[in-house]
Amino acid sequence: MAGAEALWTRIAGNELFKRVAAAAAAAVILLVSVTGCSTQTLAVPEEFCERPIEKDALEPLLPQGEVAEAEQSASGSRLLCQVKVDETVVLTDDIGFETNPLPAESWVSAPRQYKNGQRRGLVIPGAAVVGDDGAVVEINCKNGSPAMYMHFNIKLLEKEGQTLSTSQGDVLNFVDDHVPAMVERLHCAAG
Repeated sequence: MAGAEALWTRIAGNELFKRVAAAAAAAVILLVSVTGCSTQTLAVPEEFCERPIEKDALEPLLPQGEVAEAEQSASGSRLLCQVKVDETVVLTDDIGFETNPLPAESWVSAPRQYKNGQRRGLVIPGAAVVGDDGAVVEINCKNGSPAMYMHFNIKLLEKEGQTLSTSQGDVLNFVDDHVPAMVERLHCAAG
């Protein structure tokens, strides 16, 4: 036993051992610190409005949380899609099927409805106003299916205790992924 204690004393007194032990302790502290700061443990839904959605398009719009789920409901000429994080609705898209386009005055007032709202181009033919907290999009279905016009009213909602940290670019990225997928799903010939 005395030999083991002498060996341990010799190892513990070794300068190289002290440096390796200090580096290992620092690495453990850093790992614990980084892991403790990690707040995005959320599993992002793979579908939104029953269509695949790119994780990179949806994830930046979601707040911190543990459980995210996408839901859809239909009523008359409307389709409502939403994402809940920990039972709180944080993203909605109220899709309307209309016979007429939005009135011109709606496009004038639309930028004021959103934080940093601006008219923006889309990856498909259509009109849009996009802000940091939502968007309105109009698609003209040249084939009249499912209607002459599809209106997307996208809103981001704050989760209690968390403020929105999304940007117009985040919302536009989502719109450019989601809207074409819905146009395809609903067989609208956008133009």
